[in-house]
Amino acid sequence: MNERSSLSERLERELEAAGLFVVVEDTDTTIVLTGLVNTEEEREAIRDIVAGIAGRGRAVDDDNVEIAGAMPADTSIGALSEEEIAGFAGATAGLEDTDSLDAGDFMDQVINTAAASAQAAAMSNSASDDPDLSSDGDVAYVPPTDPVGDGDHVIGGFQATSMDAIDVERSSDGSMGDEAIRDTILTELREDAATTSLSIEVTVFRGIVTLTGQVADIDDVESAEEVAGRVPGVVEVIEELEVERMG
Repeated sequence: MNERSSLSERLERELEAAGLFVVVEDTDTTIVLTGLVNTEEEREAIRDIVAGIAGRGRAVDDDNVEIAGAMPADTSIGALSEEEIAGFAGATAGLEDTDSLDAGDFMDQVINTAAASAQAAAMSNSASDDPDLSSDGDVAYVPPTDPVGDGDHVIGGFQATSMDAIDVERSSDGSMGDEAIRDTILTELREDAATTSLSIEVTVFRGIVTLTGQVADIDDVESAEEVAGRVPGVVEVIEELEVERMG
C-alpha cells in the first residue's frame, strides 16, 4: 500500500470517528474532499481534522463538500439563454413577468346577467313542473327491479318497477270496487321482485285490506304492506301475517 493511499484511508477513518463522512483523495499536491454535511461548522471541522493529520503545508480542496439544503453558489447553472428561450414556439426573448398579462385581459368582459338569470329561471321551472327531473335538470334515475318470471316468461314485462303503472279497474259508477282492488294488489304482489315468492291471502272490505299467511321474516311483512298500500283505493292495510323466524 503506497503512502498516499494510506493517508487517504487514515483521514477517512478519523473523519468517520468524528461522525463526518466524506471521500478523501490524495493527489500529488492537493487533498480533495467530496461529500455532504449538515452545517458550515461540520465543513470547518473537516478542514481542521485534515490539516491536523496531513499538515498545514498540504492544500485542501473542499469545493465538493456541500451543505445539505444550501443553494448552489452558481445559480446560473441550468438557466436558459434568451436565444434558447426564443427557440420555443410562442416564446419571446427578454419577456418580463409584468409584460405577460395586460391589466383587464380577463376582467373587462361584459357579463350578460339578464340572460344568465333567465336561463336559471327556465331550468328551475322545468325541473319543478316535471317530477321525473332532478333539481339540476337531469332526468331522475330510477333503479330497475329484477324482472320476475318463471323461467320462460317475464311477469309484467321489463318495466323499471311495478310501481310505474298501477291501474285499478273501476266499476260502472266510477268507484273502485273491493274486488278490483284485491285483484290489483295480488297482481302487484306477484310482479314485485320482493314479494313474488310470498304466499299471501288478500281480503278487501270498503278499501280496508287484510293480509294473512305465512312469510319468512319481518322484511317480507314490510314489503307486502308497502306493495299493498300503494295501490289506488286502499284506505288501510291490516297485517296479520305469521313470521316463521323473528330477528
